[in-house]
Amino acid sequence: VKRRLTAKFAQHLQSEEARQEHSAREGHTFLSKIVALNKSGKENMPIARVHGNLQTLFIAGADTTVSAMLVCLWKIVTDTTGLQEELVEEVMAMPCLTTSSDITRQSLMEGLPRIRSLFYEVVRSEGPAPQFMCQAATDFPLDQDVSLPAGTTFILPTQYLGTLPGSGIPEGPTGIPSSEFCPRRWLTTSPEGKVNGVIKPSNKTGVHLSTGFGSTPRICPGQHVAELEAILNLAAILQSFKVSISSDHPPMTLISKFTAYPDIDIELILEP
Repeated sequence: VKRRLTAKFAQHLQSEEARQEHSAREGHTFLSKIVALNKSGKENMPIARVHGNLQTLFIAGADTTVSAMLVCLWKIVTDTTGLQEELVEEVMAMPCLTTSSDITRQSLMEGLPRIRSLFYEVVRSEGPAPQFMCQAATDFPLDQDVSLPAGTTFILPTQYLGTLPGSGIPEGPTGIPSSEFCPRRWLTTSPEGKVNGVIKPSNKTGVHLSTGFGSTPRICPGQHVAELEAILNLAAILQSFKVSISSDHPPMTLISKFTAYPDIDIELILEP
């Protein structure tokens, strides 16, 4: 598997290098930026390191997306507020996601605000990235007498960031604070109270440090793929099955190491 992945990454790398040799058009992918940085002379990343970074992104992206989807499903089956019924009503208004050729990324995102809100809230508060790393640009005062020097690295729990002043996280529809989980937190509504959209957490929408994908140049390069993959799969499952767990299913909690993932196997019951 490693040989096949390395060969595939080498193929994409050579293709991108050839593209940049014959085109002045700026690329916007993670790979194009690595190649452009190498060509600029500001950073000389060996080929083996490029391959290693791409493999890490590929493997880590798949693992973290699966973890986020599992937590989304767990939230759905343990909810007592009618969440699954709302999500099913939403997805049933879409064409069949497993057979239709009329689905576009835009129509999928615009047509599933409730699933997107659930996904954003899971990634924010109980996602696969349990901590956020940042570095002080200037001396950081702790109190009147003690300060940490510029360059100090901080590791902060992701859940804690949402409680900081200025985080930009909105309250839930009934005033639920950011310290509590709310799958409807990111929904927008019309004056009549009808759901008409969703806020995507990002610096552009005023949400700082608490998006679940990081921010600034260190933002997750695979966030859009992860979002699309998770939302499409969750919607396809809910279009086809009623999801539940047995009454004696043990509780689930997240284990936080480098990433966070469920501490047990979640045994879902899927009824057509």
